[in-house]
Parts: sequence; structure tokens; C-alpha cells
Amino acid sequence: MFHFSVELTVGEQDVNYRNHASVNKYLVFFNKARIAYLAALGYDFDSETINPGLIVAESHCYYKKELGLGAVITVKCRIREINQKSIVMEFF
Repeated sequence: MFHFSVELTVGEQDVNYRNHASVNKYLVFFNKARIAYLAALGYDFDSETINPGLIVAESHCYYKKELGLGAVITVKCRIREINQKSIVMEFF
């Protein structure tokens, strides 16, 4: 179950000459959702001494649907797993 979501609009910077978003832009959408989710949980991205930056060590994206210019999408995310030095997040 996904308890957090963010609504995004596919903009001109997200599409190619045929007005389709490429798969690498999906990772940008996921990153925007990740930042919004962690901020909602209280993560302070501006405090370098309290919260060091987060590194995305690995990511996977399965292309399931074509997105075009102006499409409004809802990106859902959740934390699937918390480890000692890492977290695993999922997006839909």
C-alpha cells in the first residue's frame, strides 16, 4: 500500500522532439517524489550537519506507459525496507 503520492505535470524539458517522455525522465519524476516524501517525513535537506545527503546507489525503472507533453501523473512512493545504512524505496 502506498500512503504518499505527488502529482506532477510532464513539461517541455521532459519530452523529446515527438513530445514523449523518455524512460530516463521517469527517474527524474521518481526523484521528485522521493524528495517530497522524505521532506514530508521531516528530513531536512538544508541541514548538512544533522542530515548528510542521500546517495542513490541503485535504481531500476520498468517502462509501462507512454507519457506525453502536458500529462498529469500521480507518482506514489513508499519505503519498502529500512536497513542499518540504507533504505529501499518503491515508486508506482
